[in-house]
Amino acid sequence: MWLRLSSGCHVADAYEQAIARWPLAATPWLSPELYVRSSVPALDPLCGPPRARAPEPISIVGLTPGIVLRGIDARSPLPMVALQAMGGSGPIDWLLNGNRIGRSASGASWTYQFDAAGFYRVTAMDSSGNFDSRRLTVISAAR
Repeated sequence: MWLRLSSGCHVADAYEQAIARWPLAATPWLSPELYVRSSVPALDPLCGPPRARAPEPISIVGLTPGIVLRGIDARSPLPMVALQAMGGSGPIDWLLNGNRIGRSASGASWTYQFDAAGFYRVTAMDSSGNFDSRRLTVISAAR
């Protein structure tokens, strides 16, 4: 059984484990086993009592869903984007296609430089497991 650690909680033999998250709308089609495997694990009791979920949902601001981003010119062929999330609780972890790329405070802007063109999903997740995602496309200005 997997357990989650809160920020600042240290437990012997802890390790990182990636979890594939499914959109809420897909829940009715998931098998019970897949639903359990894709859920955020419970907080380890050694970390103390669980914190309450954020009273307001987390929301990525400034990135329109489905936006296409393009670099400026041949010297800067791939775009840089300022990521910002409002709401949630604690620090915000930023994920790109499920891989952690950085951390910011809620409401603070964090800049990311894309290194390849392609289709991406940017996710902001707070310390309580609340998350918001945006799909976007990055194209190169160099042709």
